[in-house]
Amino acid sequence: MPLFLFGYVFEKTREYIGSYGDLNLDLSWKYLEANLQPGSEFSMQLVPDLADNVFLHVRVLREVTAETALGRLPRAIQVLYLVDYGVNEETDGYGNPTGFSRAFGYGAITYAPRVGPVASYERTFVGVGEPLHPGYGDQTISIVATAAGRTQSPPAP
Repeated sequence: MPLFLFGYVFEKTREYIGSYGDLNLDLSWKYLEANLQPGSEFSMQLVPDLADNVFLHVRVLREVTAETALGRLPRAIQVLYLVDYGVNEETDGYGNPTGFSRAFGYGAITYAPRVGPVASYERTFVGVGEPLHPGYGDQTISIVATAAGRTQSPPAP
């Protein structure tokens, strides 16, 4: 935890902002693409070396004025993230098939120009079906300060 905001190796290009993981030298997570207009969206496969059915889906929701400990930050964008863990076969203790399951993780990050991510909410491993599964945890993160002595804010996403 958290899944959507974590520290690692990041890359910012004209096309996207993403990060790399431990499995290979490929981009492992894409936070944003160049089109930040509300309604724009993209998808990417996650952990292709481990599974063929895990996907990240991302959609820019809207522009907002973010209310943070830093004050009001106009022209921020809210971005929705959904991780689809795919359909998986379930087995009993002897390896016999007992059915299928599907789980998701979802959340949103608010990005402010010239600051970066300023707020995040996520809910992990939400199962589908009856009864509804509440997931395995919620997490909320918000910015409270920027680095001391910094004379210039980090580049905007």
